[in-house]
Amino acid sequence: MKKLISSGIRYTVDGKYIEVDWPCGHSQKIQKHKLVERLKRDLPLICSTCLKKYVNEGKRLAAIKEVKDAVKKAGGRVIEAPEKASGIFKILGSCGHEFTISKYGLFGRSPLTTLCPSCHASQAQPKKLNADDLKKRLKDIGIQLVAIRGDKFILEMQCGHIVKHTTSGVKKRLSSGRNLCRSCSTRSSDIEKKHILMIESTGANFIDRISSDRYKLKCACGNVFEAEMANISKAIKKQEDMLCHKCAHKRRVRKKGTSKDEEAILDILRKAGEEAIPSYCPEPPNGLECDIFIPSMNTGIECDGVFHHSELRGRGRKYHINKKEYFHALGVNVMFFYDNEIRTKTNIVESMILHAIGKTRHRVFARKCDIVKLSAKEAKDFFDSNHIYGGTGSTHASYGLKYNNEVVSAASFKLINAKENQYELYRFSNKVYCSVPGGLSRLISAFRSAVSPSLIKTFMDLRFSSLDPHRSSYTKVGFEYIGNSEPNYKYFKDSRFLYSRQKFQKHKLKSLLEVYDSSLSEWENMRNNGWNRIWDCGNAVFIMDLSTN
Repeated sequence: MKKLISSGIRYTVDGKYIEVDWPCGHSQKIQKHKLVERLKRDLPLICSTCLKKYVNEGKRLAAIKEVKDAVKKAGGRVIEAPEKASGIFKILGSCGHEFTISKYGLFGRSPLTTLCPSCHASQAQPKKLNADDLKKRLKDIGIQLVAIRGDKFILEMQCGHIVKHTTSGVKKRLSSGRNLCRSCSTRSSDIEKKHILMIESTGANFIDRISSDRYKLKCACGNVFEAEMANISKAIKKQEDMLCHKCAHKRRVRKKGTSKDEEAILDILRKAGEEAIPSYCPEPPNGLECDIFIPSMNTGIECDGVFHHSELRGRGRKYHINKKEYFHALGVNVMFFYDNEIRTKTNIVESMILHAIGKTRHRVFARKCDIVKLSAKEAKDFFDSNHIYGGTGSTHASYGLKYNNEVVSAASFKLINAKENQYELYRFSNKVYCSVPGGLSRLISAFRSAVSPSLIKTFMDLRFSSLDPHRSSYTKVGFEYIGNSEPNYKYFKDSRFLYSRQKFQKHKLKSLLEVYDSSLSEWENMRNNGWNRIWDCGNAVFIMDLSTN
């Protein structure tokens, strides 16, 4: 604190907090250990608000200078600069036309040009390569084609690395002269050097690079662990050391308790008489933890805050499925619930958890039920009350099982191919707190008798289900597992409301967004308009082929 006194800064101590009157005129209440850390690092003696303003202004000026230099070199001129580093620049292009573009859109062009979007699109494109020419070209430059899976090429590079590219990706890299091996490319090497410097600044030692954004590190305690670049960046922002999972957990336990959503789930488990472990860290530590672990059932529960588990917070496309696969390898099935689901659909979430741990309150056998055909309204009302995703009106037929004149199970089917008479099992759910053994089988039999479909397809959400398809009720009633889909995402501005990506496909954005740039991708346009997105775990895909029956 001598530095504060010598700088003439007044402060008062209030327990573990210190109230500081900064030279900038602002007062700030700050934890003692954070202030000590700031003084040790010799950071500017200003409040957090002013520091953030200076940093943002520095980023903006650096972005403007970078864009101006690049535009001038390419023969254009910046007419108007934005107020934010990620904003839209107004540029006079080398073609003589004025246009608007973001920094990311400009530097995303290869090679970088200052032509307006119309002139840029009309430029002569390099000759496209067909599949045979592509294979011949790869062979000529010494790259071995290992396998073709769908539209992806598995290639063995001259350097010995095995890489995977889409067909279009290979064509673009060959046409532009870029290195096909991401690990050996100049840009990749530069990024790696930058990342290593960032890692060393957190107190961890760099060992090896595992993928483009994942590294193997050594903790101060001697443990070797893996970490994503997003978590390393977060440690730098918080001015914390990058620790292995074991040390980080000890620090976290000291600093915070469980969230309100986690307490709600723990309360459900306590009432069910089930032992649960909060903030579970498996051994050996791997930088991952599960919010709640139920040892007796080898089941985990994640209570994911939508904003804090979104892409703009570093939780990318593979974050949730990687976590799911990691715990699955340890024999633990993890269920992922969003905070808005826990708060607004508490009874459905509770019912799903009780079913997962074998503590469902009521049990009704399907053979004791009557099969009825449900109207669209009846089906929608039932799924709104009992399905985590609610009801939908766009279905072809819906059937239910009634017990004591009450629907206890229902299924809705949607036509996906009229010519081939193929359908999708679009929704299936039992009444909350109720299990109906044999229910799914009876509902599908009723639909088959009425419609005689050639194929029924369905998707199982891996956020809630096991990665082992043989544990699914679908395989038990005759469905065949054909694979998992890629993780999907939903958009949001207010984390209480999530919207399907289908609503924001790129060709629809012009009429939906205030600011739209056709040269930017769907995600870049959405981000520029204040939207964020959260990724799920994908779906397991099942089919029931009835064409030969």
